[in-house]
Amino acid sequence: MPDFKFKPGDRVAERPRVKLNVASSSQGRKLFNQHGKQRYGTVTAISIRVNARNAKRKIVSVQWDGLQQSCDHEQMRLCAIDELAEAAQSAFNGHSE
Repeated sequence: MPDFKFKPGDRVAERPRVKLNVASSSQGRKLFNQHGKQRYGTVTAISIRVNARNAKRKIVSVQWDGLQQSCDHEQMRLCAIDELAEAAQSAFNGHSE
């Protein structure tokens, strides 16, 4: 099996990204703030999937804190919790947080 960055049991976070809120209503702003929080979780499984172009993609199943089901994400969307500060610095370099 190819090298994966994570293994089952590792603690991970979603890789930080610049988000833009274009909501014009108070309800839209509330939803944006509710769903825009940093997520943390535990890796439950790893697998490889082949997409429509026959490219192999590394998929990581994550059990997010506070959720009951695990979610599948590409490995590149995640970072180890101890690398989160460095990932945030590079994502927001030149942008306001």
